[in-house]
Amino acid sequence: MATAAEDAIVLAQPFTLPCGVTVKNRLAKAPMTENLADPRLNLPDENVFRVYKRWAKGGLGMIITGNVPVDRKHMEAARNMALEARDEKHLDLYKQYAEACKQYGCLAVMQISHAGRQTPKPVNPTPLAPSNIKLSGAFGQFAATPRAMTTEDIYETRGKFIVTAKLAQKAGFDGVQIHSAHGYLLSEFMNPLVNVGRTDQYGGTLENRMRLLKEIVAGIRNACGSKFIISVKLNSSDFQAGGATEDDNLAVLKMLEAEKADFVEVSGGSYESPAMMGIGVRESTVKREAYFLDFAEKARKATKIPLMVTGGFRSRSGMAGALRAGATDFIGIGRPLCLHPEMPNALISPTDSSDWKVPESEIDWSKTAGESFWHSGQIIRMAAGLEPDPKMDTKFYMNVWAPRQLIFEPATSFPTNLIWNLIWPVTQAQVTFRTTLVGGIVAALVYRHYNQVENRNINSVMFQQTVINNPGQQSNILFQFSSSPRIQHQMASIIGKALRPRRQIVSSTRTIQRSLWTLERHSEGLLVDFHTHKLPTQSSFHYKWLRDTCQCPKCVHPDNRQKLHSSGDVGAATPSKLEVMDVHGGRTLVVDGGEQQISVKDDDAKLVITWNANSLRQDAGHESVFPISFLRKYKDAVIATPKTHPFATHTWTSSQYTNAPNTFIPYTSVMNTDQGLWQALDTIRKYGLVFIQGLPDQDLAVESLAEKFGCIRRTFYGKSWDVKSIPQARNIAYTSLYLGLHMDLLYFEAPPGLQFLHCLKNSVQGGTSIFVDAFKAVQELKETSPDAYNTLVNTPVTFHYDNDGHHLEYHHPTISIPSNPNTPVVDPLTVYYAPPFQGPLQIPGGLAAQAKFFTAFKEFEDILQRPDMVYERRLDPGDCVIFGNRRVLHGRTEFDSMTGERHLKGAYVDWDDFKDRTRVLDKLFS
Repeated sequence: MATAAEDAIVLAQPFTLPCGVTVKNRLAKAPMTENLADPRLNLPDENVFRVYKRWAKGGLGMIITGNVPVDRKHMEAARNMALEARDEKHLDLYKQYAEACKQYGCLAVMQISHAGRQTPKPVNPTPLAPSNIKLSGAFGQFAATPRAMTTEDIYETRGKFIVTAKLAQKAGFDGVQIHSAHGYLLSEFMNPLVNVGRTDQYGGTLENRMRLLKEIVAGIRNACGSKFIISVKLNSSDFQAGGATEDDNLAVLKMLEAEKADFVEVSGGSYESPAMMGIGVRESTVKREAYFLDFAEKARKATKIPLMVTGGFRSRSGMAGALRAGATDFIGIGRPLCLHPEMPNALISPTDSSDWKVPESEIDWSKTAGESFWHSGQIIRMAAGLEPDPKMDTKFYMNVWAPRQLIFEPATSFPTNLIWNLIWPVTQAQVTFRTTLVGGIVAALVYRHYNQVENRNINSVMFQQTVINNPGQQSNILFQFSSSPRIQHQMASIIGKALRPRRQIVSSTRTIQRSLWTLERHSEGLLVDFHTHKLPTQSSFHYKWLRDTCQCPKCVHPDNRQKLHSSGDVGAATPSKLEVMDVHGGRTLVVDGGEQQISVKDDDAKLVITWNANSLRQDAGHESVFPISFLRKYKDAVIATPKTHPFATHTWTSSQYTNAPNTFIPYTSVMNTDQGLWQALDTIRKYGLVFIQGLPDQDLAVESLAEKFGCIRRTFYGKSWDVKSIPQARNIAYTSLYLGLHMDLLYFEAPPGLQFLHCLKNSVQGGTSIFVDAFKAVQELKETSPDAYNTLVNTPVTFHYDNDGHHLEYHHPTISIPSNPNTPVVDPLTVYYAPPFQGPLQIPGGLAAQAKFFTAFKEFEDILQRPDMVYERRLDPGDCVIFGNRRVLHGRTEFDSMTGERHLKGAYVDWDDFKDRTRVLDKLFS
């Protein structure tokens, strides 16, 4: 048997993760919900920093934070800290959080989460989940029936995980842990009892059920780099008949190893079967310590991914024994750190000759969840600057933790609905309440309602500090909230002595209204008034705009989030029915015929439009759903001033380009002679399109060629990139579908000027490349329809890419010319045309302007797609086409991926680099 000193040495050994980061010892703080954040902000503060500094000082090798939701609408509790894109302005607070964790050489890993259907009702009455199956069991009363996620919801959630990870990295955290256990959203997707009825790529088989987790891990790795720690908290089993099994989760482990995750924390259970709390765990497992060590031993045989086991360890010898046996690489410590934050230093100290055991509380919490709450009370003590108290009795738990929990958990034994109906805001007042147990609970209910439902300002700090300093005693609580003397009296009469108003100071009077929006139906579109501070702000939405902007999977590709039609395809857009759907799914019909107005108080409502058959080749009955928040987002047309970096010289039709000189140039001539390079540059300058022939069959040949024309423009696709058909593609170019005419990266302020596409393989049936000179089309449009030309010059178009951890957006007019025609410019024209990457259009000028744009866009598109305008060429291996990305449209026909391979390699060069190289060689050859 090993000595205590030998055990300490084992625990003190450093460990290097697959990403190359070294952890100084084998002890890690396991993630625990702190519930310390102000529920109005959900941001870290001094209370949080104080607790984590204590833990860092205790000698841990790594700290994993409590769960940080990626979405405030799906927090596990109202006092969670959340980190979303909007929190970047508060990143200094998260930097302080990271610094608090990293003191004394600790690594800081942020656990990021989405509670799914376990989101409490007050946080979200309609949470998202894989299906609409409600949480059961004792915790089920706290959760609402969820809404089954659409594919769009899944993509949005995936993006939120990636954004949160990137912000955590920016704040100084060494990594993130993705919470995929305990019945949280990602665990729900893998549970066959919860992921029910899905027929898309996220339901059915295990491969599909774990797809979202796989995509999140890959997205974070891509966004944060190879040196960023990525961990996953994973169930060993759901501990439910019919749920995810050990074999299922062993397969998930293999997937995570392939995706280069750095370590997995093994846990188990859910709120329906809370094995993670030790409830229901076999007695034999408890005796050997560590609830999930059996699974870890099986996992070690199946994969090489580093493991961390949390739960049940109570002695230094038990921890060291698990490490020696190779069953785990890290020991996760949770509740013991709430009582003894200095415990890690004692565990790794070789001078202690005894088998150091974890001190336990003197309360029997067996077979209940109360132990978690009691330990959370210890965290509250440390946050308040007090020492943990192993002898803290249930009075503290009942007077501090229970009322505090009710701030965000429903209290079904209280007449909450009646109370909420009575306390409607009329005046500002300050009221002091006396705390008893019931009084504290009622005060907490009031606090919860005003902060979570009505977003009122209540001083919670005095409530916390008063109760902590006076556990179990009669104490005063000061709240500041909205209520009238009459309503306070009614409240007091309902709840009796539990709530005693002692003094009241009326500081101001102000009527507060819920948000209101008014919908007015017209023959050509809708007028919507968004009332802000009682002032209406009217916006117009043409039916063509609404039809064009439909976000359903038939109109926007569910995998790559790109439009499946052009604005020119919309045609006659007439609704057969308009309805307003409330948050509960009830619908109110907007009456057909004439102008009719409807006022709606529910700001979470949605507009549902059922369309007649239209030119998008969809049958009558197509339904578009627009959340009011979506319409509010696009109520104001934003005009972006474009950057003009275009070019123009000899315009062409297909036959004209066929007869043009120097359109095919040998690769060796371009690479080895200045004159060959200048010929290629000159052809691009004149026609915007040239073909280089004879490239070697090498992946990086396109980079060597591109560098002759200028510096390669690196984008989030990399320095160069592959174009070939792949499953679940993030870009329609990576499918075998027909790829319509478009330009690349128009969601950038300055899209690349030149694009290179080198054909490496092309043995498929189909896949012919197509090109059109947009400048020629502009010339014709200006001559034949000046009004349409002017409309496209003066109307901004939204281009966006919101996918795979990136969100880019910019506004360009379809036709861009210098704002001052008297200003001399080298490039007097640019075209921006990419229907798959259009976002919702923001067109100023009301219904008439919106209708005018769609008409003009259709006229322009008709010219572009005329057969005499389209130059077709099938690329052969060794061909490289180079074209001006802001002049020449490109696309390809559909191909059959089962008949062979089609593989292109691409790169970009900026237009300024091209002009630079051209000017230099012009001095020699022009």
